[in-house]
Amino acid sequence: EQGGCADFDSSTCTSTVAFFDPLGHIGKCHFNSLVDGYSDSLSLLKDIRDQINTVFYLCPGTVLNGEVELILDQASYDFTIRCADTRRGCIWDSSTRHLVVHADDTYTNVTYTEQPLTIGFEGITFRKAEDVSVVLEGFQNSTLSVFFSDCNWEDNNGTSILVINPPKTTDTSLGNETLPTTANTDTSENQLDITGRRTLQGLIMFSLDVKLYGCVFTQNTVKDTIATNYNGKLIVDRCSFRQNDAEGSILASIGGAVAVTDASFERNTYNMSQGAIYVDSGSIISPASTEACGLANYATESSYSRDYSCSGIYIEASGPCEVVEGSEINSCKATCYELDECPLDCFSDYSALVDALEEAVDADTGGVFKFCPNAIFDLDKEAGPILIQSSNTTLQCGEDGSVRDNCVIQGGMQQLKIVGNVSGVNVLGIIMNGAEDVSVTIEGSSPLSVQFAECVWKDISGLAAVSIRHGFALPPVPSSIGGEITVFPNETADNDDDDLSLFGDDDGIFKLGGKIDPDGPTLVLYKCFFQSNNLTGSMVVNEGAYVDIDSCLFIDNFVDKAFLSIENGDALVASSCFKGNVHALDGLIVSDNSSSLVSSGLYGAENSINAGASGCSGISSYSDECTTGP
Repeated sequence: EQGGCADFDSSTCTSTVAFFDPLGHIGKCHFNSLVDGYSDSLSLLKDIRDQINTVFYLCPGTVLNGEVELILDQASYDFTIRCADTRRGCIWDSSTRHLVVHADDTYTNVTYTEQPLTIGFEGITFRKAEDVSVVLEGFQNSTLSVFFSDCNWEDNNGTSILVINPPKTTDTSLGNETLPTTANTDTSENQLDITGRRTLQGLIMFSLDVKLYGCVFTQNTVKDTIATNYNGKLIVDRCSFRQNDAEGSILASIGGAVAVTDASFERNTYNMSQGAIYVDSGSIISPASTEACGLANYATESSYSRDYSCSGIYIEASGPCEVVEGSEINSCKATCYELDECPLDCFSDYSALVDALEEAVDADTGGVFKFCPNAIFDLDKEAGPILIQSSNTTLQCGEDGSVRDNCVIQGGMQQLKIVGNVSGVNVLGIIMNGAEDVSVTIEGSSPLSVQFAECVWKDISGLAAVSIRHGFALPPVPSSIGGEITVFPNETADNDDDDLSLFGDDDGIFKLGGKIDPDGPTLVLYKCFFQSNNLTGSMVVNEGAYVDIDSCLFIDNFVDKAFLSIENGDALVASSCFKGNVHALDGLIVSDNSSSLVSSGLYGAENSINAGASGCSGISSYSDECTTGP
């Protein structure tokens, strides 16, 4: 008989917290009960002005809109705006600019007492700007340092992405770039090892210091350069520039200093007369910039006349020089340093990936297997699933396992199969689309452990999206744990109906009583997204294993059974959202009389039960004794 129904919180999913949704649904609220977060720019800017904190967190899934202007004065202080989701789960959209940082005109020439003033941005994705995405200016006679860490710029269509344009400083105590007092006339092959710009000026000051760490620029179209540095200092470290279209160069330095270390330029289109990196005669470039690499870039012709074209680093004045009498500027010829080819360490071919995974089995090793950004593995019905049989194996999309790099496994009957007693298997940022049987099958016993993070299942039309099964005979089931279901209420802060905490107050939320096999197979689904699937079975099937579903979204799906069915197994379901789904069984989540389930922070809206079913649209337990919801 039915053991009882625990209904979901009736708050709408758009008021919840934990969700990273790559396909556009938005979560807004505070991201835990300890630290306040922000989901709108007005509240954020007010608290920055009031100096509430030094680190301001954006809630996971937050989407900011419009242009933000940060005006600096003598009262300004160091602060960082940080996305609480470390995988760039916060988005900033704008139809004009995203961010402008400059000094109040009253204080432009005033020396700031605490040097340098530092402002940081971490984990933010900037999209859809139709002007310059970020403009950085700053003070004239004080140093401003701005850094962007793990940020992403994508689908912007303006003039440039980043413009660094500080006022020219008159304070000779600023900057530490000592330049040669005579022209460098080195004509050796190592001409990039220059210490300064080709002028006779001596000391150069920079009042604006900008650093980009681990950032990604992808699929932007600009009328000028991706980033231009006028009279500032720019450091680009471990960044990737992919599939951008620029009428100028990708990076340009005009009268500034630039260092590009461990960066890659792949499949970009830019001006052949300016190179991927353009350095004018008044700029400094670090010798370390030769470590940058390029792959499959395309240089376009230009009406602007140069002595020759360049697809790498164009240095306007690094060739042999002659001192022009009566001028401070040397007459130096340009040179071009071609980029080394980036190693192709990712997979875009099904057969090559399958062969590499088989080699890992033969060698008894795992490894990281990267899918190339925008790779589509198109499986027909005859193609077998991608098979993982080695421990410590990771399949990831792109360099950092982000779903935004659009790696897709398309079609086929089964798409991914993980078998054997393998542990430490991770699947990161992969989109599974259109399977006609079971998209992902997992089967084995101890110490089998698998984690999916930031993955997507869409348009699956078979039996299930994910199925995990204990591959061996299970131990007897103690009658004392039959149908155990523990539901912790969602915490709601006083006087704030939209502040829905990630976790409840109970310290034992993660303690599962009556785990059938403490050493059995384990599946974790973290920040995964299920949309528009039409299944004849259940979305996630757990037979004799332990399943942990955390911070996942289930939107507009149809299942003939349930969204999680637990048979002779254990499950923890927390901080997840169910919206607009249709199911047939009594309960979106169903556990049988030999299973245990713990849940907290589950939200549902606009879910319905298919014709022929009745009763529960939350969590249902089947047991000899009835249980009730909260």
